Amino acid sequence: MAISKMKENLNLYNATVTLSDTLKVECSCEFQTSLSEILSVNSTAILLSDEIKNGVYKCVGKIIYTVCYKDAENNLQKRECACEFTGKILNDELHDGNLAKTRLEILRTEVCENGNKYSLTSTVFVSSEIYAQETKTYILGGENMLVKKEPAEFTYSLGVKNCTLPIMEEFEINYPVSEVLFHKEELIVTGVQCGLGNLIIDGDLLFSIFLLQNGKSNDIVKETKIIPVRLETEYDSADPTSLAKATCYIKDAHLAVTSYEDSFKSVIKADLTARIVCEAFKTNETEIVVDAFSKTDDFTLEKTEIKMRAPAGRYSTDAKFCERVFTPETVEVGAKILAVNADCVKIVTQNLLDGVLTLELVVRATAFIKNTDGAIYSSKYEFPVTIKEQVNINDDNIFMDLTATVSEIYLRLITLNEADAYGTIKISAEFDTKKSVLVAFDTTVIGEKKPNDSAYSVFLALKGEDLWDLSKRLNLSPSEVETQNPDLTFPLNGDEQIIIFRRRTK
Repeated sequence: MAISKMKENLNLYNATVTLSDTLKVECSCEFQTSLSEILSVNSTAILLSDEIKNGVYKCVGKIIYTVCYKDAENNLQKRECACEFTGKILNDELHDGNLAKTRLEILRTEVCENGNKYSLTSTVFVSSEIYAQETKTYILGGENMLVKKEPAEFTYSLGVKNCTLPIMEEFEINYPVSEVLFHKEELIVTGVQCGLGNLIIDGDLLFSIFLLQNGKSNDIVKETKIIPVRLETEYDSADPTSLAKATCYIKDAHLAVTSYEDSFKSVIKADLTARIVCEAFKTNETEIVVDAFSKTDDFTLEKTEIKMRAPAGRYSTDAKFCERVFTPETVEVGAKILAVNADCVKIVTQNLLDGVLTLELVVRATAFIKNTDGAIYSSKYEFPVTIKEQVNINDDNIFMDLTATVSEIYLRLITLNEADAYGTIKISAEFDTKKSVLVAFDTTVIGEKKPNDSAYSVFLALKGEDLWDLSKRLNLSPSEVETQNPDLTFPLNGDEQIIIFRRRTK
């Protein structure tokens, strides 16, 4: 009798490859009036689209620049401009139908002057995890087959979903404002959970808003707001037992300020669009075939390794920092720092060992300084920060997706050439476990077994042998071995005799 196998398909949706590239993006920014000094350039990278076709990953993005400058009369002004860019990466592992989870990061922006035109050049780091759906087949059992099964867990993705959601916020400040010079927003995910057919994402919406104060002083004032938000998105196959993770970006942001002279207050209204990349997971507990044999056929059991990743937890914290930094140029006596903008946080190294997360960062910042004559100028700073946090997560087979954002930053002048940079860095880490299951997916028949026609046989036990190994060696089912040798105790000592009786075939 031939072997008849019963099989089952397992649909996996896993990351197959990670792509990365560094792009140079150049934007020409022309000013209608002459200017005396550029104080700062704030740049934000937005992903417009990404796709995979014919083995090529393609992303289209846009960089929005806000230039804060002084005109010829030393009045503070701003100029906004934008530039789209396209990045392409070739990879043999890419296939049509793959989905991408892309992150854009501006590493540095440089300004080059050419008359009344300025060239803004940004170095953009593109990183994308590519997801592919794979169907794996494994054996459940079958006719004329004796199988040994063991418990196993399959954790598989229900698919990556991209969506955009609107966010509207409004808050009041206790002084009049003439203009929003520039602003930065970041949405930091603090938790993700599954509902019935939806995903619920909790996060902190971080605003850094640089305002031109209305009044005689005309100072630059920074407002920092951290607002908790809850977002919901449809995800048909999710239920409360599912695991989930999500990454959020601010795709578009518009701020409007209204000042009320009678109350000396201002109201800021923010309209934002968040881009969400989310993923839900299911875990199935089942039994898989780890060994098999047939009484009539010799065959080999072919196995394959199924690799899986699943959410292992999320960790977020506010880490304080204080670093002594040197000023790029001597600060005038009596000058004061109005506001500080954290231009960039670069993660140099990250390490998780024995439950301790160690980060080495480089923070770049721009300080707006006002001298005793009332003139405002800017000064750039760059300094290292080391952070150690106890996260209480096992670091074996752990994958980290980590972001670091400066939520608060201040500079306090110590001398004319030194300052203390202090503040808070928001750390958000998403952890995935890496695991694999070795499953039997097919058999290859080598030949037929020659039947034993003896009326009975006596076999010597092997020390440490269990019931399955003995049954496989004797070419009998475990129940047949136990029925004919009820006194056997497993594992065997090695001095037992096993007697097998057979019916004679005619």
